[in-house]
Amino acid sequence: RSNSRRGKKRVRPGNDPVVDRVANNANIDANDITMGKVVGMRNLPFSVTPGEILQFFQGFNVIRDSVRIHYLDDGKCSGDGIITFERKRDAEKAVAALNKNTIARKRVTLFLL
Repeated sequence: RSNSRRGKKRVRPGNDPVVDRVANNANIDANDITMGKVVGMRNLPFSVTPGEILQFFQGFNVIRDSVRIHYLDDGKCSGDGIITFERKRDAEKAVAALNKNTIARKRVTLFLL
């Protein structure tokens, strides 16, 4: 069930604890996950930068400050990250076009969250 506020649908917190946990840990809007606008990335290079990820998705409508890279305690990238797109269709197109493409010689797996 959703509430309307100024014409926007709002997902109430607590509807899906997994979505809430992912959103809280990544400091992103749970609504973006629920709406299918967030893409997960696996097998990122350990030295990947947000700029390299943005370059990888060049030509797709990403939210530029939405890149999240998961780091281990030693400061290295765990190989996982997420990025948010303007619309669900943008996210779907990017996954279809770029899944299994490479960043710095590493084949990156993309998936919709």
